[in-house]
Amino acid sequence: MSGQWVWWRLAVMLFGLFGGATQARTLLWVTVDITPASRTAQVERVAAEFGWQVQWLDHPLQAQPAHADLQREAMVRALARSDMVWIDAPHASVVTRLQRQFGELFEA
Repeated sequence: MSGQWVWWRLAVMLFGLFGGATQARTLLWVTVDITPASRTAQVERVAAEFGWQVQWLDHPLQAQPAHADLQREAMVRALARSDMVWIDAPHASVVTRLQRQFGELFEA
């Protein structure tokens, strides 16, 4: 599937879900340190075209255990302010890491 097709579907989904809303919606974009900056820029551009605000949280794959509580608090606060969550998981290790740390938060 081409990258352009993915972004077109993403734009249609945003418009279809909340295209007529008068209040700006917030998209939580969760990434890890291997997510290309260009991908984040594309998400921000597409979201802005449809009136969405993007809140971005980036988590290092090699996070220190000492920071786990702070990262979890930041995620809880971000989820509370978000209307939709997108997680960029370009590799299976990313999925495993995020599920281990935040799994039950994403299921709620």
